[in-house]
Amino acid sequence: MQMNASPKMNASPKSTDLKDQIIGARIRLARSFKRMSQDQLAEQLGLTFQQIQKYEKGTNRVSASRLWEIAEILECSIAWFYEQMPYHTENSPLVDMALAGKIGSIKDTGLRKAIEILVNSSSQYSRQLAAE
Repeated sequence: MQMNASPKMNASPKSTDLKDQIIGARIRLARSFKRMSQDQLAEQLGLTFQQIQKYEKGTNRVSASRLWEIAEILECSIAWFYEQMPYHTENSPLVDMALAGKIGSIKDTGLRKAIEILVNSSSQYSRQLAAE
């Protein structure tokens, strides 16, 4: 699978790229935060767990309407799936997903929520500093 920094002008509409992998990783992350299995998510969507696997790996592209359904089930915003989407392949958002996955493995929900608040606050502060 070739991943270019620029849009694919002659690519098939069904081909996937880095953005599909990032969205898939975020689906997996949100699902793990909810402590939901692939089977459980698939059942609520009327799909097979294999389809969820393909979405999460970025093998299959998620349609806008399906992503909307997934966001509702996982109780997150559609925008979250696209936040900090890289414009260049030099960025390594999948490393960030690995860190987020580790946070998701914390069993104490209060602690996970506190970490989420800390990260969100830090991110907002960082963006404000960059804008000055």
